[in-house]
Amino acid sequence: AFSYDKGKLNAIQYIEADTVGAKGSGDIHISPDGKFLYASNRLKADGIAIFSINQEEGTLTKTGYQLTGIHPRNFIISRNGRYLLVACRDSNSIQVFERDSQTGLLKDTGKTIKTNKPVCLKFTFYQKQNESLYISFQELNMTFHSHFHLFCCGREKDRFTGLQFQ
Repeated sequence: AFSYDKGKLNAIQYIEADTVGAKGSGDIHISPDGKFLYASNRLKADGIAIFSINQEEGTLTKTGYQLTGIHPRNFIISRNGRYLLVACRDSNSIQVFERDSQTGLLKDTGKTIKTNKPVCLKFTFYQKQNESLYISFQELNMTFHSHFHLFCCGREKDRFTGLQFQ
């Protein structure tokens, strides 16, 4: 963690996300409520490190670790903060976790989206005319607060896959 003062970043904390020495940390995201930071780790003990954020000091406390599929490259948190989706490159899947908003911990839903070598995920949200903002993500049995597309960039022939959910 860093503080910013007069054009300079000053280190206020160093904390390890990768505790098995693989040096494979990849991606970080902060929950929509700003209370938790998540970091992907790969090469050994593939998973997502979970940290709470001290809102006053900006420091982190490790609160958990969630194992994932093989080689988690990128992940994304749904806009409502309820789900975290992980692109597991070598498992050829996007793994879906439910996020506890109080503890930040993740629960494997047992649901996956099979796709070739996913490495990057992005949501785009849209609203159809004269329709509710609530939709059912039927295949995975989830509810999001708008219609969305999930775009996935895969490492096989660098293809983009667009998935539309309504």
